[in-house]
Amino acid sequence: QTLSFNAGVSVEKKAGFTRFYARIDGVLLNRDLDQLQVIPELVLDEAVGPRTGHLNLRAPICVRGDVLAGFNVRSLSSVKIEGGVETGATVEAGSRLEIGRGVGEKAHLRSAGDMDLKFASGARIECGGDLRVESYLHQCDAYAKGNIFQTRPSSGDSTRGAVVGGTLSAFGSIELQSAGSELSLTTLTAGFDAKSWTEVKQLRGQVQALEGEINRLLRGVDVHVPGGGLREKLQGLKPERREVALRV
Repeated sequence: QTLSFNAGVSVEKKAGFTRFYARIDGVLLNRDLDQLQVIPELVLDEAVGPRTGHLNLRAPICVRGDVLAGFNVRSLSSVKIEGGVETGATVEAGSRLEIGRGVGEKAHLRSAGDMDLKFASGARIECGGDLRVESYLHQCDAYAKGNIFQTRPSSGDSTRGAVVGGTLSAFGSIELQSAGSELSLTTLTAGFDAKSWTEVKQLRGQVQALEGEINRLLRGVDVHVPGGGLREKLQGLKPERREVALRV
């Protein structure tokens, strides 16, 4: 069966060719069987789950339902989830990220820009801008390159802006209504890039391990060259030449 299509919104068809070209970056749709169109943002009127599969786009994404357990939503642009993010789900945004409801255990949120969420429990959160929390964080590992603070709390709601357990780290400031409890250890770090420092320490550990392995191999080398052993020759080289020799 031969299919024919017409150029719809933001789609152009070259005369005499069967090729279609998008006039804008966005999402290709074929809602009408005979028409192709490109829209600048994907708006999903249901949950991200078995029916939709994972979402991975360049364009902005708006999900009017939840992200079900184990499913992923990724965009190089902004992401807005009007529902919640369930256990083990992942949501990543190339700019701003908004979560309308709760975030479950072992979920992973990552944004290159600001992030707004209502509450989270047991989640891992990485924010490239400011992290704004409407209600609370419970046993979360949260990091922000900007600031971490609560949004304006409702009167009489003592849970808003509270952090219980977990670790919060911000390169800027941290402003909360309350932090910690008698039963949970809560760690707060502000004005310091703890994530980068942790990565530096890990890399230094790897360097030390490699240096130890190199020294071990050199001690076990039983190769001699005219005028002395290999180790002595290597020690006599300039640092940059010694590095090349060790790679060989």
